[in-house]
Amino acid sequence: MLNNFLDLLTQAVKIATQAYPSSKFYEADGTTSQGLASAENQVDTWRFVFLGPRQQTVWTTLYLTYQNGNFADLILKDEFFLGDAIIPLPIPMGLAKAIQLKNSAGHSSPFKGVNLRQPLSPGNTEPFYIFSDSSSGSFIFVGVKSGNVTGLNIDGSALR
Repeated sequence: MLNNFLDLLTQAVKIATQAYPSSKFYEADGTTSQGLASAENQVDTWRFVFLGPRQQTVWTTLYLTYQNGNFADLILKDEFFLGDAIIPLPIPMGLAKAIQLKNSAGHSSPFKGVNLRQPLSPGNTEPFYIFSDSSSGSFIFVGVKSGNVTGLNIDGSALR
């Protein structure tokens, strides 16, 4: 049994690299079958995204879904996944800790979903857990290295 997100990620990486040894982790997107989540164990569906192998002149993307306690088959698509930097492993912070930091910073509303990604952005030096806040429609970013918590409205302005 996989006990937490980092265990799931470890297994997803193992599946991807066994099939395609050169694959690299891009992002994970988590949702809950219950509608909203406030704890790690309520996020029960995940999509893992990896940089796949280069095939002739095209980079590929690997997708791996986890739901109902199982991983689906790995899907290889002839498309390049844009917008993320490759995330170095291992991840230094688990999802439960990110939820705790988010809540402690005053963003305790349940969330619709969570992503682990490192958006391509000038000056961005770390991956983030990004929570979709259910009450305000905003996004709460928790840095996996720094532990810094930042809230952004959907228009990109800072939460007050």
